[in-house]
Amino acid sequence: CDSDEILPKNWLASVVGPLGDKDTSAASGYRVYATTSFLSSVVSAWNMIGFIQSLRSPYFIGGSYALKKDIFRKAILHKWMTSVSEDAVVTQQLTKGRYQIKFVPSAIVFSDYSNAFSHITEFTTRQLVVIRCYFPKMWKIALAVFVFGRLSTIVGICMLYLYFGTGNVLLALESFLFLWPVVFNALKASIDHRNLRKIAEKEPGGKTAYIVADFIAQWLMTYNLLAAGLKKSIKWRGRKYIVRGDGLVLAD
Repeated sequence: CDSDEILPKNWLASVVGPLGDKDTSAASGYRVYATTSFLSSVVSAWNMIGFIQSLRSPYFIGGSYALKKDIFRKAILHKWMTSVSEDAVVTQQLTKGRYQIKFVPSAIVFSDYSNAFSHITEFTTRQLVVIRCYFPKMWKIALAVFVFGRLSTIVGICMLYLYFGTGNVLLALESFLFLWPVVFNALKASIDHRNLRKIAEKEPGGKTAYIVADFIAQWLMTYNLLAAGLKKSIKWRGRKYIVRGDGLVLAD
């Protein structure tokens, strides 16, 4: 776990327990962020987008995990030594080796986020550059889905504007068809906010503010996906890494 995390009761037992199953090679929870300010709500909502992916296909989260020692030495150590992201390289190697990662809801950890907006864009884009390098297929699918969703929103808003100008009911119905991703994401944000109330040590902010934050997070994720495709390098902990092929290489 990381030093800035708030751990739930019995966290260690929760994350280590599944390793008693001979078919389970690694166990991982997830990290969620506080919603103590509007910016932190944006980061929290952005982060929850990845949570859905973790439920469908467990992703190794470096902030809350346990890993069998023999599997680490056999399948991961040689890549670990030169990796930028332990999360990505462990997930990649376990997936390649067809090792099972078990998602553990009781091992979800909680963190505060109090950085400026400029740091948010840098942080979120860096995460997507890592995804692009280690999981290019996932990045391409996400890029297509999010770009389609944002274009659909733009077309829907334009149609709604024309409806108010012309009174054409057909335009109103067509605008709803294009704006359904906005409605779906608002419902998802409402559910996410309710779940955060159960997980968080601190009371989350208002639901309406969180839904607005989620709307912004959808656009931020789209920007991150596009920017990740153009990035030639990233900086992480004072070091510069070059995007090269399907990996990140430490610059000389």
